[in-house]
Amino acid sequence: METLTVCVLLVVTALILQRWGPGRVQGLAAPSEVRKLLGRSRLRKCATTIRPDLYGKRSC
Repeated sequence: METLTVCVLLVVTALILQRWGPGRVQGLAAPSEVRKLLGRSRLRKCATTIRPDLYGKRSC
């Protein structure tokens, strides 16, 4: 029982650190926020700038 409790606490701690810890990803907008801000056509036009790993080296 104690082993199970320790394992659960470790998993919960790892999840909390991923979400709110020092190694979290900062400054990312949700896809819906970006779509609202830039508009769908500009997102498609500037896809290479936004995600160069997916859309190659062409700039917008």
